[in-house]
Amino acid sequence: MTYYLDYSVTPDDVGIAGKWVRELTGKPVFAGMQLHPSEASSTKGRSPTPSEIQRSLESCLRNEIEGTVFFRLEFILRSPEIQEVILRYYSD
Repeated sequence: MTYYLDYSVTPDDVGIAGKWVRELTGKPVFAGMQLHPSEASSTKGRSPTPSEIQRSLESCLRNEIEGTVFFRLEFILRSPEIQEVILRYYSD
């Protein structure tokens, strides 16, 4: 899980964290992307912006993360902006 809003890291750190896990375990890594509002007290109710999601995806690409998983589907379905960002990376 790379729920950066819940764990006080930046979207740019998502791929770095995944790379660290892959190097530590020797296993493929799929980053779990937070789309739902934060539950942490410092960011409670704040949702990731399309720009932050894009930065997270770019970080995963730079760090050669094997893939991503998005939580939760309802937030993709509700937001054309999020759909657009995701499709830029997965339209092939």
